[in-house]
Amino acid sequence: MFPTVEEYQTALLTSREGPLRSLRLEPVLTATGEVEQETGSYSVVFRMRSIDDPGQEWAMKCYVADQERRLTSCRAIIEYLTSISSPYLLPLHLYENECYCQGQYYPIVLLPWVEGDSLVNYVRKWIDAPERLEKLSHDFGLFACWLRRQSFAHGDLKSDNLRIRPQGELVLLDYDGLYIPTMQGEPPREEGNPDYTHPLYQSTDFNEHAGDFALSVIALSLRALVLSPTLFRDFGGDRHLLLQAKDFIYPEKSKALQALSTLPYDPYFKRLEQLFREALERRNLAHTTPERFLPL
Repeated sequence: MFPTVEEYQTALLTSREGPLRSLRLEPVLTATGEVEQETGSYSVVFRMRSIDDPGQEWAMKCYVADQERRLTSCRAIIEYLTSISSPYLLPLHLYENECYCQGQYYPIVLLPWVEGDSLVNYVRKWIDAPERLEKLSHDFGLFACWLRRQSFAHGDLKSDNLRIRPQGELVLLDYDGLYIPTMQGEPPREEGNPDYTHPLYQSTDFNEHAGDFALSVIALSLRALVLSPTLFRDFGGDRHLLLQAKDFIYPEKSKALQALSTLPYDPYFKRLEQLFREALERRNLAHTTPERFLPL
């Protein structure tokens, strides 16, 4: 059993010397005196700062639910990612017995804190700034091509796991659900958000193409918003851009897809629309090249 979010927070706030065994970090507090945090299904991420260098901030991930192969997978992912140099990725470190809570030490994963907005929040903020939307669509196309060229896949690609920095740079977050080549034949560790997951996705689809469908959904949505920003008002939500699970299950009844079909001709949009249709039909894009995501 892992501690709850509240138990971790209590340990961070009430321990005189701090609950961390080797790291000299302190929590960043909100206006109400709570530790700034982001909560997921299996973990909570606390915003921390270095005691020795207050300008250096960190995201400290603590687990709140047990999961099979957790530490084994984490070690393998960290070892694999250290061989890849990319501005899309963050360095991460596993400390297996670091955070003292409820009478024992628990593992944490530490990575740099990234200022910025989730994908949906960024679009909402800049929906009336066409040059921002154009740049985001362009940059995401480059990112999608890069990710498709890799031999790993993000098993839970969604708005919250894509952070847009204040200057517009895109960063990939949350590596717990990654597929790497040594995991061939294993079941996925993350369920995936239905608004970014193929409705027929199954455990055997956990491979280097596990993120293909989400990439096609996001790329298509972003380009559509470049052509018609008002679509976000009509179909956007807190966690999705335009398309939702219901649009994948019943595409022939989808009002969002119908609206997309009436957009003015744009060659890049048409290419991305075809990619989405192929991903919807095949469950991935293993049959085609990553370069089809590249902006025209």
